[in-house]
Amino acid sequence: MEYIVEGSGEESVVFIHGSIIADAPLLKQRILADSYHLISYHRRGFAGSESYRTDLPPTILQQASECQALMEYLQVRSAHIVGHSHGGVIALQFALHYPASVRTLHLLEPALVGFIPEAKIIQQKFVLIIQAYNMGYKTGRTYSICLGIRQ
Repeated sequence: MEYIVEGSGEESVVFIHGSIIADAPLLKQRILADSYHLISYHRRGFAGSESYRTDLPPTILQQASECQALMEYLQVRSAHIVGHSHGGVIALQFALHYPASVRTLHLLEPALVGFIPEAKIIQQKFVLIIQAYNMGYKTGRTYSICLGIRQ
């Protein structure tokens, strides 16, 4: 698996890319590299990473497991996980299966949540955000969902 490590901070950030753009544009932000240990990798079948040896596409869980394997290889116990587009779906699955490895979870334009095997659990949590939005909390706020994954 092809990966890039940059930065000098004590805390790690792992970027999981989407399906079209296989690079992490945030990796180029010097302020992040000065503050964090940045890890970006190409999922199987993208750029220099080997493809799967099957005609079947990998499952979301397989891809989340590969992210965990990379973190273990790099000896990263926990990280801020950033998923973009389809990578956001993988990041959600990762958080559900490897909660001890997640310091924070950041989703940038996540793809359809229905792709996640545990989609119903996550969709129930989204109801709280939708209710807050409908009550008028629409700008200048950050919303957090407790997925029940933190220790």
